[in-house]
Amino acid sequence: MSNEKNILARAVPLLIKNMAMRYVYTKSALANTTTVTNIGNISVGDVYEPYIGMFGAFLAMSKGQPMKGTICSYGDRLMFTFSSVLADASVQRGFFRRLSEDGVEVSVETNGVYYD
Repeated sequence: MSNEKNILARAVPLLIKNMAMRYVYTKSALANTTTVTNIGNISVGDVYEPYIGMFGAFLAMSKGQPMKGTICSYGDRLMFTFSSVLADASVQRGFFRRLSEDGVEVSVETNGVYYD
């Protein structure tokens, strides 16, 4: 948003801005091994609460980041989702095992791709 308020940036054609933003995004994505985003607590109107058990969200893969995580909560439940293109699920397994060892009640759901 700050770039849009800059008088000089406003004069740059949109095509060039789009190419520059794509370049910056790709460079920053390659500088990180993963991304975890926290959507936060989701709330709905009281009339809808009886029909909703939980919300989930997933981040899409990007160049240089083969695994991503998303956190969101609804009511008294928190959901942490992994998106991954890796064949080895040991990171996910280790993450949830550690939570369980620390006394957190964990329930794991999968799309069925990684079976032990």
